[in-house]
Amino acid sequence: METTQQLTSLLTRWAELEPGQCRKVAKICHSDPDAFRLLFHEDYHVITPGEISFFAIVATLEYAIREAIIARGWLIEISGPRFGRPEWVAGVSWVKDGRTVWTDGKHEQPAIALLMAYLEALEDQNDATTTN
Repeated sequence: METTQQLTSLLTRWAELEPGQCRKVAKICHSDPDAFRLLFHEDYHVITPGEISFFAIVATLEYAIREAIIARGWLIEISGPRFGRPEWVAGVSWVKDGRTVWTDGKHEQPAIALLMAYLEALEDQNDATTTN
């Protein structure tokens, strides 16, 4: 899957899991006209990159994702490409039922790897909430 399509798909999942956080991201993105714009459709379920630098998108998104994770009191770890692997590895950890839980994501872009790990963590939290 092309990186832009994959990012759009991940952002759609994030908007479904955490619409309030996505509204905050939209405000951040629109507050600096020289930075870039993310077009959030009115229902906040589709986010598409406009005519902007892909790297500007992922840098600002990485900041927003980090802020969302930190606000939950969760921990973040990101490591760059090494040992001949081209991808970044990002992880999110938190305490669940007295034990540390870890989710991870791998991608050539660190922000996308972090978003993958964060979405998996959010989905795990939602699953735990719905089964209790």
